[in-house]
Order: sequence, then structure tokens, then C-alpha cells
Amino acid sequence: MQDLLYRLNEYGKTKIYPFHMPGHKRLLTHSGIKNPYKIDITEIEGFDDLHHAKGILLEAEQKASRLYSSECTHYLVNGSTSGIMSAIFAVTSQQGKLLIARNSHKAAYHAVFLRQLEMIYVYPEFISKFDLNGGILPHKIEEQLQKNPDIEAVFITSPTAEGVVSDVQEIARVCHAFGKPLIVDEAHGAHFGFSNQFPKNSVALGADLVIASVHKTLPSFTQTALIHINGDIVVKEKVEEYLSIFQTSSPSYLLMAGIDQCMEILKNKSEKLFYKFSKNLLYFHKKTKDLHSLEILQQADIISFGAKELDPGKLVISVKNTKRNGSWLQNELLYHYQIQMEMAAPTYVLAIATIMDQKKGFRKLQKALRKIDKELSDEMRNIDDKEKREIEKIEAENTMKAFQNAEVVYSCDKAKALPREKVTLSEAQERISCEFVLLYPPGIPLIVPGERIKEKMIQQLLKYQKQGLSIQGMHDKEGQIIEVAEE
Repeated sequence: MQDLLYRLNEYGKTKIYPFHMPGHKRLLTHSGIKNPYKIDITEIEGFDDLHHAKGILLEAEQKASRLYSSECTHYLVNGSTSGIMSAIFAVTSQQGKLLIARNSHKAAYHAVFLRQLEMIYVYPEFISKFDLNGGILPHKIEEQLQKNPDIEAVFITSPTAEGVVSDVQEIARVCHAFGKPLIVDEAHGAHFGFSNQFPKNSVALGADLVIASVHKTLPSFTQTALIHINGDIVVKEKVEEYLSIFQTSSPSYLLMAGIDQCMEILKNKSEKLFYKFSKNLLYFHKKTKDLHSLEILQQADIISFGAKELDPGKLVISVKNTKRNGSWLQNELLYHYQIQMEMAAPTYVLAIATIMDQKKGFRKLQKALRKIDKELSDEMRNIDDKEKREIEKIEAENTMKAFQNAEVVYSCDKAKALPREKVTLSEAQERISCEFVLLYPPGIPLIVPGERIKEKMIQQLLKYQKQGLSIQGMHDKEGQIIEVAEE
């Protein structure tokens, strides 16, 4: 059996183009890291301590803080996950109450579980044309804060994995009017704020705690991120206390050096790199504007759905006007055109583009999409009216709406503690889930422990599995058996 290092080295020799994270796109050969073992150290003299930074690491974090105009910034070497969990713990009490956007990453739900929080959901708008989540409406946040004055904090995701940006500035204003801190999972927006062609970051828009994955959309190693702390609602020392709990006590100096290198690139080369990036995106959209069957998400498609802006670096390519699904398009791009996308959803694929992408990558992708689009258009011309009506029916049913308006019977931690039994998905109708069920990527739970499982949810999960999408969260790796509360 081939070992992992061999497989990685062999993969590195291929010509597969990476429209996926990490944002360095395997191009930072000039980073100065030639032999990682030579510089893989621990907290020795002269190299500071991440959990008690007062020397070179403190200076590095202060550099990041200045770049993002935050009051305080800390390095994260356990990814945005550690930042999200630390943020939630720092602003809530045990068994407290959190207002959380339902389309939050599983890391937020894991914090809720460990903190034994009661969740109040706020749902994003739904963009049915593309089958994806829109933005969070500020007035919905306000309504819940009025109804539930004991809510301790608000947690939202902006941008989403697909690049949909909520009106963070207005949401922050609403939260602060009630004296509540706003946490923004900005994992997919670490590149915001460095060009007027891209949205402002949530630090500039007034959020109290902002978590950004530099590895997702910037040139940094996988697992690297930042947490920004702002304002006087959040106690900085509490965040730092939980960072010391949720981050490893042996932080990797390779990862920290990677973040520092990334900050140097932003400091010295951001104008040039973002200019080139914007030109490449303009070129790509110009070349794909006349697609007939495939459709690429545009800002105009999202503005009516609670969204403030769209991240231009996220390319959502829809197959809803065809008889194919997202998994098919992802495989077609990989096996026929040697392009690896970030993820496939039921009705679209997602490409993550960054400042490190080359024009040849955009050229390769647009040429592939144009060829595929022609084939799909020919295919659609050759089907009869009956088959077209069947496709329209499938499109109408194939939606994430099945998972909206969840019926919460128990809090997450209470559901996890219930006596449970194992049943097949088809037998789980009206039962209370004791497990998470999620599509991965991006890692947003479709079902959370404590929620009642509805027939439409089961039907949709079975469809996703048939389409080859990855259903995770259940102990059963095959995704056929789910643990539910005993009756």
C-alpha cells in the first residue's frame, strides 16, 4: 500500500489545476521553507510562546492586527474551528442562550454542545434559483433579540462558502443596540478589505469577534487562521483563556511562519496581487457570459435575498437548467479537464479563486465550461417535453428548503445524552436525532441532535446519497444508519 507522503508527492506532479483551498495554490516555492524539518522547533529561547506572547510572536500578531485594523488579533493554528469555539465560550455562560444562524459551520454547533447552550435559530434567506443560502436579514436578528432578552450573543456566517455576504454593519448595529456581542465566522473572507473590488471585512463593519481562515483564500498553510477582537463588549482575556484551551499547547512554528509570510505578502504586494486577481476574474466572466445551460452566480442574483454583496472570488456554477447534478459536473471537470473544484452541491459546483491563481487556470476553466455547456445544450435540445417537465419537477423538489424551520425538541447536549437506538434513514421519520447529519464540504449540519427528522429530510438525504454527495456526521460511515432517541 502506498503511504501518504508518496501519494502527495505523486499528486504534486500532476497537472490538475486546484480551484480549491488552500489559497496558496501550491505556488509559494519562494517562501523560504526548503526543508521543513530544519525549522520545525518548539518554544526555545528567542522564539516566544504563542500562549504567552511577548516577543517575536506578539510582534507578528500586532502586524496582523494593523493590517486588518483590529484592536487585537491572535494567530490560530488549529484552524478557524478553535477560534469559533473560543469566541462562543468567551461570550456565553454554561447553559446560556445563543442566537445562531442555522447555516453555521459544525464547529459552532460543537461549541454549543460543549457549552450546553440553548440555541435560537435565525434562518438565512433562500435563493431558489441556485439552491443556496442567501444572507441574514438584520430585522430577523432584531425580532429574536426582542423576543429573547436573555440571548447572550449572536453568531452568523458571512461570507458563506459560496461567497454570499450579509449586511454585517447593520447586524452589528442591531446587536449593539441590545448590548449583545456579534461573532462573525468570516472563515471564507480573510481576503476582504484589501481591495475595493472586494467586500469590506467584518472588523471594519463593527463585529466584536471575527474569525478568518487565512488558508482558505490567502497564501498560507492549511489549518492557519486569525481571530480579531474589537470593542468593549467582549472581555479580551476571556477569549485568550479559551484559546489556550482549544488550541494545542505545542503550536507549529511552521504554521505560524506561514501566517507571518502571508501577512508580509498582504503588507507589501496586496495592491499588485489583487489588481491581477480582479483582471483574471473579469476575463473569466467575459469568456463565460454567453453560456446557455450552465449558469454562474452573479451579484444581481443574490441582492433580493438578504445579501449585501457577493465575493467575486467564489465561482458558483449551476447545472439547474440541465438534466445533470453537481457531482456529475465536478467529476467531468476533474477526469476530462484536470480541474479540481472545491465542492459539489446537488445543483452546483464551487470554485475558490484567490490572489495566487494564474490566468492559465481561469483560461483552462472557462474553456472546459464552454465545451461542457455546448454538450449539455445539445443534450437538452434532444429531450422531449415530457422529460423537460420531469426535470423541472426534480428541480423544484431538489432544494435545501427541506431542512429549514427545524422542529427543535431537545437542546443539543440533552439529545446527545438520551438513550438511543439505531434505525435506517427510511425508518427515522418523526424520530428525534441524536446525531449530526451534514453535507461535507462545507460542513453545515442539515440535522442537529435534538431536532425531529421529517419525511422530506429523509427523501432529500437519500437523493443526495444517490447523487454521490458525502453525507457525514453519523457514526455509520456509509450514512445508512442514524442514531435516534428511544421511543
